[in-house]
Amino acid sequence: MRLLLCVLGFLTVMVGLTGCGSTGSEESATYVGTEPGTAVLVQWTASPDGALNGSVRLTRPAVGGDDLVANDSMSLSGRRSGSSVSLTVDYGLGLTETWAGAIEGADLILDVPQDDGTLQELRLSGSDVGTYNAAVQDITAAAATERDSVVAAQAELENEQAAERAASDARNREVETQTQQQEAYEAVVNAGAQLTARGDLQDLVDAVRSSFASHEQSLAVAEAAACQDRGDPVTAVGDAYTVFLDDVSSVTTMVDVVRGHADEVDADVAWADEAGVEKDLAPFLDEAGEARSVADSAEQEVAQLDEAAIATNDAAYALDFC
Repeated sequence: MRLLLCVLGFLTVMVGLTGCGSTGSEESATYVGTEPGTAVLVQWTASPDGALNGSVRLTRPAVGGDDLVANDSMSLSGRRSGSSVSLTVDYGLGLTETWAGAIEGADLILDVPQDDGTLQELRLSGSDVGTYNAAVQDITAAAATERDSVVAAQAELENEQAAERAASDARNREVETQTQQQEAYEAVVNAGAQLTARGDLQDLVDAVRSSFASHEQSLAVAEAAACQDRGDPVTAVGDAYTVFLDDVSSVTTMVDVVRGHADEVDADVAWADEAGVEKDLAPFLDEAGEARSVADSAEQEVAQLDEAAIATNDAAYALDFC
């Protein structure tokens, strides 16, 4: 409580008459002091011998919590001798403090000790509880206005922060989108580069054609050797067929590879479209379609050659040898 009184400073004098009343031989007095943000009420009852008993009440804006104002009440005792007064303020828990002062007309002037050892003059005016209540209402209204201002400022700050976060999120999403678009386009390009395997497939088909021709040639040799003592020419046909099958196997594998690359191009183009890539992706799809056509043609041609090779084998084994 002492610290709260230390910040009062010089209080504005409230003009009014000293509020005094008497009950029997005792007299009561009320003094009020105010300044912006603080109200002080000092009340006492004076005995004929000058003994004083009463209270000090302080109201100020609350710091934190839900209440708008904070109220502190302390009991006081003391003595008046002529215009001089000496008050002992009881803060509780055995902590007391002495305020010396004087009554000047309707005013009560007190010297309040400060933490640094100096005295701070506290000037109060003889008044009534109504004056104090009015001051409390003013303090409460000012505290409400201040709290509303703080709440509004906090809301504005939160809105600004939310807007900044939204803008930052938008920038991050834009960067993420651009990165995703770049990655998707690069995936399309890389998948498209793999379609060159269709050239390797064509080379393998040429190898199948060559081995098929050799196989056919071995049959011609076998037919020429019929009824002649030239060993077993059927073996040469079988050997040629083995070479042919190896080449067919290579073609079959490469057909699957080419189709896989074409499927990869399709998938990556779909990803790029979903990511919003604005570059022309149609050429990649066209190239993938061409690669599938090459694979389909190779597969069909090899299948036909394989059927013919089987017929060649059958013809070789049907030959009669003397």
